[in-house]
Amino acid sequence: LNAQAVSPTSSSPNWASMIMGAPPEYHGIWKNGWEKDSLKMAPENSSERGEKWPTVFRIIRKSDPKKNMVVYHQWKDFGRLPGKKTTWRNWFSFTHPLTKHWARNRIRFGTPDLLFLHFDLVDHAGHKYGHGSAEYIHAVEKADKITGKIVKTVEHSFTKKNTVILLTSDHGGIAKGHGGDTPEEKNVPWILWGANVKENFQIQKTVNTFDTAPTICILLGITPPPYWIGIALRECLH
Repeated sequence: LNAQAVSPTSSSPNWASMIMGAPPEYHGIWKNGWEKDSLKMAPENSSERGEKWPTVFRIIRKSDPKKNMVVYHQWKDFGRLPGKKTTWRNWFSFTHPLTKHWARNRIRFGTPDLLFLHFDLVDHAGHKYGHGSAEYIHAVEKADKITGKIVKTVEHSFTKKNTVILLTSDHGGIAKGHGGDTPEEKNVPWILWGANVKENFQIQKTVNTFDTAPTICILLGITPPPYWIGIALRECLH
């Protein structure tokens, strides 16, 4: 529960770090206003326009073009991050019930190799009512119930024996905002559950949000690129 988000603790830098295996010093995304055309730097390790640094979606797609990857997200700006033509589906959802519905149907009727889900209700409650407020705690409880329904769907699916769920966040918050370096803003959960994952295992070393992408790679049997800064957390697995 004390994995570390990158600074600044804004959404775009942290979502980018999570799926790019490196902090902003490498991928160049420092603020939420980032757009592909705003990156004037030459691409590194990727030939795609507007991509200075390749995402886990790009790495997986290049490793195996047949991999089926799906993204359902509630924060519209996330849609620009995975990279052009990397996912089979990249959809923006207005509500968490719709996101949950799409996710459960996708699991039931055609589980992809990588399903990325983003729910916005906890962050929204933090901004509107304050992080740690009663409304915020209620949103966390609701998100927990949503997660439980998705886990239950996985448990009843034909791919349960091969499925891993990774639950994390882009940042925390303090008062009604985030962006600074306080523990409340930087500490995020990082939880693995599922096939070949050790039960009741506590990671002892510091986990960074950019360790997420290389861990996803090894779960899919793909070697993370050597230029990523993040480290695959193999100690969590049998």
